[in-house]
Amino acid sequence: MVHQQVKNRLKISPEEFLEGYRYIEEAMNQSDSYEDALHHILKYFDRKLTGTYSAIMIVDEKKEFIQECISNGLTEEFKKAFFGMLIDKGIGSSATSIRTGKVTFTENISNDLRGDVFSDIPDLLKLSSCRSIPIFDYRDNEVLAVFTIFSKQSHSPTNREVEIVKSFRSLLTLLITNYIQSELMRVDFPWIDKIKEPVSQADEEFKCELLKAIENKEIKPFYQPLYQMDTNQIYGFEALARWDHPQKGILPPNEFIEFAEDHHIIDLIDDLVVEQACMDIQQLKERYNQDFVLSVNISAIHITQLDFSKKLKNILMKTNFPGELLALEITETALMQQIGHVSKTIDQIKQLGVQISIDDFGTSYSSLNYLKYLSVDMIKLDRSFVRDVIDNPVDQRICKTIIQLAEDLNLKLLAEGIETKEHYEIIRNYGCKIFQGFYFSHPVKLEEIKQQVAKQLV
Repeated sequence: MVHQQVKNRLKISPEEFLEGYRYIEEAMNQSDSYEDALHHILKYFDRKLTGTYSAIMIVDEKKEFIQECISNGLTEEFKKAFFGMLIDKGIGSSATSIRTGKVTFTENISNDLRGDVFSDIPDLLKLSSCRSIPIFDYRDNEVLAVFTIFSKQSHSPTNREVEIVKSFRSLLTLLITNYIQSELMRVDFPWIDKIKEPVSQADEEFKCELLKAIENKEIKPFYQPLYQMDTNQIYGFEALARWDHPQKGILPPNEFIEFAEDHHIIDLIDDLVVEQACMDIQQLKERYNQDFVLSVNISAIHITQLDFSKKLKNILMKTNFPGELLALEITETALMQQIGHVSKTIDQIKQLGVQISIDDFGTSYSSLNYLKYLSVDMIKLDRSFVRDVIDNPVDQRICKTIIQLAEDLNLKLLAEGIETKEHYEIIRNYGCKIFQGFYFSHPVKLEEIKQQVAKQLV
C-alpha cells in the first residue's frame, strides 16, 4: 500500500468553484434532511470525478471505528461492510487518513481492505484504487470524517481531484457536523465495549436534570441594561441565561452553558432564552411605549445549523418582536474556525432585520477578518481591555484604536465591563457612546428592569 500526501496544490478556477458552490447551495436549500443534502453533494463530486465512486466515511468521537458510510454509487452491501469497522484493523487509505490527517492513497484495495466481506465486492464494482481526504472538525481540528474516492483505475490522486474536494471542505464540514448532531444515531457495538469508556453517571444525571429544566422553563433570561451616553438613558438590554434551580437557587451560566455545548443541547437553551426575552422586552416596549434593543448571546455551534434563521423568524413572528430591535451576539473566539460556515446564515438573519454583534472583540488575531467577511452591525469592546484601562497604557491604546476603528467603519460600539466611574469617564472620553457593566446595573430579573425603566421616565 502506498501512502502519499499530495503536494504542489493547484486551485480550481473561480468559475468552477462558483458552479460547484451554486449547485451545493441549491442542494442544501432544497434538501429535506442533512443526509439528503450530503447525497446531493456527492452527486456533484461523482459527476466531476469521472470513473469514481465518492463516499463520506464518518468516524466515531474517539476515532476508533467507522460510524457511517454515505455514498450514491457504492452498493448497500459495500457501505454496510464498513459500518462499525475498527480503524486499527486496516480499511485502507481511509484509516491512514483518519490517523494522520493527511491525504492518502491505496493502490490496490482488493489486497488492502481487510475481511472476507470485501473479497468479491471490489471486483463486482470494478474498483481498483482509492484516495482519502480528511475532513476536520472546526471545533477541535480533529478528523471528523474522510472523503474517499474509489476509482476504477489504479493511479495516485491528482492535484486536481484533491483540490476539487478541498475547495468545498468547509461546506462538507458544516453538513457532516449537523448530520452527526441532529440525525446520526450514536450506536454501541458489543465488541467495542472493552475500548469505550463508560459515560459518567454524574454527567448522565446532570444532562437529564438540565433537559428537565429546559422543559420546565427553569432556564430564564436575566437582563443587564445597556446605557447610551447621548440620552443618558437605557438603550437596551442584554439577556443572560440563568438557571432558576428549585433547590440551589439562581445558577450562573458557567455552571451549565459549557456542559450544554459539550452535550449538544445548547440550541435548546438558546431558543428558550431568545423567545422568552423577545416576549419580555416586547411587553416592556408596549407598556412604556418605548423601543429597546434586545441583545442575546447565541452559541456559534448553534448558528451554523441550517435551520437557525427559520427558527429565529418563527420566534419573531410568535412574539411580535421587531427584528430590527434584536441583536445577536456571537462570541468571537467561537468563530475562529468556522467563519465560512456562519457567513451564509448571518446573511439570512440580516434579511430579517436582525443586527449582528461580535462579542469579546479584539481578543483574537482574526478580529479584522470578521469585519471583512461578515455583515456586522456592532462590536463589543471586551472587558479585559476595560478592566485595567485606568493604569495600563497598552489597554488605553487598544481601547482608543478599537473605538476609532468602529467609528471609521460606521459600526456601533459597546464597551462592556464598566465597573467604576473612572472606567466610564475614560472610555466615554475615547468616544464610546454605549456602555454596559456593574457600574450601571448587575443582571437582574424582569420586574427590577421594569422599575429601572419606570424610574428614568419620571
